[in-house]
Amino acid sequence: MSNKKRPGNSYSTTSVIFLILTIMFIFIIFLPSILNMDMMRWGFGIAFISFFLALSFAITSGVYASMARRLNMVFSEVNMLAHWEYSPEEWNRYSKEEFKKQKSEKWGIFITIAAITIVVGGIFTLIHKDAWKVLSAVFLGLLVLLAILAFIIPRIKYARDRKNINPEVYISLNGIYLAGEFHLWNFLSSKLEDVSFDENKMLIIVKYSYMTRTGISYTDARIPVPLSRLEEAKNIADRLGKI
Repeated sequence: MSNKKRPGNSYSTTSVIFLILTIMFIFIIFLPSILNMDMMRWGFGIAFISFFLALSFAITSGVYASMARRLNMVFSEVNMLAHWEYSPEEWNRYSKEEFKKQKSEKWGIFITIAAITIVVGGIFTLIHKDAWKVLSAVFLGLLVLLAILAFIIPRIKYARDRKNINPEVYISLNGIYLAGEFHLWNFLSSKLEDVSFDENKMLIIVKYSYMTRTGISYTDARIPVPLSRLEEAKNIADRLGKI
């Protein structure tokens, strides 16, 4: 393992920012009383909104603090399975393949959502014939927005990958830190689903799930394997697969 300085933990910074906001809005809760404001006119409204924001920021700060602790656990040698650094050639090859994969996935999602949107939009238009122009504009605008996102998101990731001058990965039993991206499967509702090693593409593929407002979502973390780490990669995939 390399003795190079570990990457910064952005979750710690975010947690501190939300903690500061929490303290600020806790103070604002009592500000109307301190300033002798008319509580019936403005005071209670300001206090209530401030209480709600302080509670929201406190929860957010706690979530990010927990994420920061788990990321530090990934960096810890106690939990670490591997720490690899990539040559410019290896990372460039991976970035291009990942870009192709991302484009294919995002356009596949767009086509699926577009088909559903067209069907739903057609039904709404038939039911509300008097408002077909407005409904058509809304659904068309939604399709345009989805198409823009499907086009832009893979390119943003590709541009970020290409700018990464020190690409590296930390692999642990609890999660993965890959060139600025953090994948975690032991937090809240997240769960490790499957681990495989594609020797042809030299990738460890980790699939994990997590709960969202619309149900369970699945994410694949594709970890490029340096040519000199073939046997180590097989062992890592085997160990993660046993979790």
